[in-house]
Amino acid sequence: MNLQKIVVGVDGSPGSAAALEWTIQQAGANRAEIIAIHVVKPVATSSFAAAVGTPRYEADCFGPELTSNIAQAFFEPLKASGIDHRILSARGHPAAEITRIADDEDAGLVVVGNGLNSTMDEIFLGSVAHALTHSARRPLVIVPTHPFDDAVAARGRTQPAAEGKGALVA
Repeated sequence: MNLQKIVVGVDGSPGSAAALEWTIQQAGANRAEIIAIHVVKPVATSSFAAAVGTPRYEADCFGPELTSNIAQAFFEPLKASGIDHRILSARGHPAAEITRIADDEDAGLVVVGNGLNSTMDEIFLGSVAHALTHSARRPLVIVPTHPFDDAVAARGRTQPAAEGKGALVA
């Protein structure tokens, strides 16, 4: 796998912060460039709301100064890492735009965080991560929001056995 470029989707959520942190570690280890992309998604509006000037994209709901301040704080770990990177912004549906950028950049890996949204699949993955599992044409990593919990191990993960082999704990 060619890891010269890694595309990471970011939206300011805890899941995307975890994805960005993981990507920084991987890019550092592989001397890869990070291409962080923030996709401003469309706001669902009625035809009447669109006709009277309701914002069509999420970012249009906030002032540019607020949006810029939030972005600067969120990307500080990336800027401080010293790793070659670019920060891109696009408008559209996040999974489609992340896929398009990854293809355009010939990225070796796409990274996103998981999130909590509406349907059962999306509750466990996040809507963007869920969509990418169906549409990504490149290797995809979905980074969990929370690190591995030792309490999970006590509820059935593999535990070391006496002979050094894994044994399931019921």
